[in-house]
Amino acid sequence: MFSNRKPIYLDCNATTPVRPEVQRAMEPYWENVFGNPSSAHRYGQEAKAALELSRQKVARSLGAKNPDEIVFTSGGTEANVLGIRGTLGTHDRGYFSVIASGAAGATKQSQKGDSFNEIATTSTELRSRNDKRGHILASPIEHDSIVALLEQLSGEGYEVEYLGVDQDGRVDPEEVKAKVRADTVLTAVMYANNETGVIEPIAEIGRFLRERGILFHVDAVQAAGKIPFSVQDLGATTVAISGHKIGGPKGIGALWIDKATTLSPHHPLASSPPRPLFPGHQEGGLRAGTQNVAFAVGLGAALELAVKELPGFMSHLASLRRSFEEKIAGLIEDARFNGHREFRVANTTHVSFAGLEGKNLMIALDLEGVLVSTGSACASGVTKASRVLAAMGLEDKWSRGSLRFSFGRDTSLEDLDQTAQILAKAVRSQRKLSVLPSD
Repeated sequence: MFSNRKPIYLDCNATTPVRPEVQRAMEPYWENVFGNPSSAHRYGQEAKAALELSRQKVARSLGAKNPDEIVFTSGGTEANVLGIRGTLGTHDRGYFSVIASGAAGATKQSQKGDSFNEIATTSTELRSRNDKRGHILASPIEHDSIVALLEQLSGEGYEVEYLGVDQDGRVDPEEVKAKVRADTVLTAVMYANNETGVIEPIAEIGRFLRERGILFHVDAVQAAGKIPFSVQDLGATTVAISGHKIGGPKGIGALWIDKATTLSPHHPLASSPPRPLFPGHQEGGLRAGTQNVAFAVGLGAALELAVKELPGFMSHLASLRRSFEEKIAGLIEDARFNGHREFRVANTTHVSFAGLEGKNLMIALDLEGVLVSTGSACASGVTKASRVLAAMGLEDKWSRGSLRFSFGRDTSLEDLDQTAQILAKAVRSQRKLSVLPSD
């Protein structure tokens, strides 16, 4: 039976409630300032002004040099896809041009170079020759949106190679250096992992890749507002963020694009030839469709607040997490905490219990009014072991019995003390019933 008290929400890596300040900032754009920002009349220009002010806020909060380096998207997933496909699209223009110039029967090149339609005739021949478009490196702990995209790209002619991580979930920059090849065109490493909260050595990796002119995409969805950083210091060419992870609305995200990067419009490389997915002039021609001004305002407000409050708030959360983990360790025998002890976002605890099912523990906690996750919300319902934990070398018996606790602004020490007690009770109960091996 569900508890009558207000639930304790500890799943903030999945989503967060919209902050009251953000709601107030968005309100005028539902009714009063409703114009299309592409319209020339006063309503349209009012909306455009609000959109561009929000772009400035996002740029300033991320440490970007110019607001026009920011492209608004529908969320982190689209920002990831646009960042990777878009930059690879730029690479493909040159690649297809080279292939077309040497292909028998290829369309003659114009003095201005091949258009996408002209080089389309070489696509079938390209695949039949099994030529590779280039080499891509990625961490094995990327978000599902990137893993799925890399699977597509592998089938489209790219050679995708995964890096390793250590038992704490961190990529070794030396491995990146060792695996980069002459044909490496892009590397993708997330800033902070959505399951474990582990922070990767992005700046060190980025410096190396920038020196070699290799595209570097960083998924910073779980890092923005939780880690102090400037995109200028990361060595990245593109960085993705999302609104609803930091007290903003769902359905809005942004992609930062290094001014030195020529980003082609979002296109499906699976088809022949590459072309814009949604032709249009909005967002610098990179993301077509009428912009959601209210949501963009919400993202700007949420990110600005998160960055402003970051030092004190993260210190507070780190203190809560330390107390919570000490409480769990004292109440539950053989609890295993996953992820690097130092390089972790302050709001995340990831813990495993050998021989148990994380899903059953999650349900038991839910019935007691504690809302947590077994891992990535985008993969909910999937009972197989976490690929992130597998990459860290965690045995299946531990991986299957994992829970993620991610705190937010409303989390109190009392909440976490209650949660630790409820968790201990659930673990004891499940261990009595468990038929899974624990040793």
